Amino acid sequence: MAVMKVLVLSGRFGMGHEMAANAICEQFRKLDKDTEIVKKDLLEELYPHISKLIFGGFRLMVEHCHGIYNFIYKMSGKMKVEM
Repeated sequence: MAVMKVLVLSGRFGMGHEMAANAICEQFRKLDKDTEIVKKDLLEELYPHISKLIFGGFRLMVEHCHGIYNFIYKMSGKMKVEM
């Protein structure tokens, strides 16, 4: 029988993303303890040289400019994305 392999992509933009990724991993482990699960930070994988700068900027905005962050977050929900 083949071993199921799972790749979970997430990002360190708030604990919600990390908790969701962990919950997904946990559910796959419950389904089959032999499942090979790899959890990766997508931004870190795509941009390893600048990911720390991006995460640091995000953290600063959330901690010190939360009004701007809340505005951007609300506006992003109203954007229409075309694929």
